[in-house]
Amino acid sequence: MLVTPSLGNRDITDARILPQLMNLFFVLVMVFVTMLFKKFQKRVEIDCDQKEVTPADYTLYAQNFPKNVKISEIIEYVKDVAKEERAVNIKKIIPAYFIGEYIRLLRKKRKLVEIAHKLSLGKKVRGWTQESLDEDLTQVYLSIAEFEDECSTNLESKFTGCVFIVFDTEEGDYLLNSKVLYVLFLMKMQGQ
Repeated sequence: MLVTPSLGNRDITDARILPQLMNLFFVLVMVFVTMLFKKFQKRVEIDCDQKEVTPADYTLYAQNFPKNVKISEIIEYVKDVAKEERAVNIKKIIPAYFIGEYIRLLRKKRKLVEIAHKLSLGKKVRGWTQESLDEDLTQVYLSIAEFEDECSTNLESKFTGCVFIVFDTEEGDYLLNSKVLYVLFLMKMQGQ
């Protein structure tokens, strides 16, 4: 026994069947279009990923290098270690520097500028006068300038011993492990 509202119990001349058939047709078309869109979207995603190399794609983090090591020595060393398996193309090496003091100075400067703004509006800020604020701001600006000058002339003094090695392909990241890289580098440095 068929239920009255089902499509199987309808006559083709029934006026109510046309909207239901159109709805069915629309749902099938939407399913097909969604599948097509998913296929083309995946292709676009793959193309974009292949054309763009980001540090997250093929980057190796290596640490505990001597503070006085040169970037060129690290590049030569990584290529030497990897050449046993295959040649790798290093896109760049990004050294990490300690800038905690610089960030602290910038935060202090921002706080002092906010206080200066309040004082310029005529508001009273507890514990601050214009003279003491000017002295502190001058000291902070001088400290920031000294830090920047030191970095421009002697950035090696801020080197943390950590580097990010960015490869052109996934093979470089796959071949090298940071612990192995570090141990072998130390062995090379001690052998010299």
